[in-house]
Amino acid sequence: MHLRIDRGTFDVAAVYTIDALLGGVAEALAGLPGHDHTHLGMDRVGGRSAVVTTWDTEEHARFARDLLGDVGAKFWATHTAVEPPEVYFLGAG
Repeated sequence: MHLRIDRGTFDVAAVYTIDALLGGVAEALAGLPGHDHTHLGMDRVGGRSAVVTTWDTEEHARFARDLLGDVGAKFWATHTAVEPPEVYFLGAG
């Protein structure tokens, strides 16, 4: 099992736009091969977001963001800065 973290920062003026897109982002992620679970978080005051997902393999965890389609493009377009994804192996602990 692998964990992926996608972080971004956004203009707080876009908070309602981002909030409206979160359900679609979760649905798009759930449709990708190897998807296990998604947590979406947003700091509405500080203008930061985090998407934490779990995947069955490292290959699946390293999916290209463009696989999220239109909703993913709209979500990431609201961000002023998007960091590269972080992928971690989840040990058996």
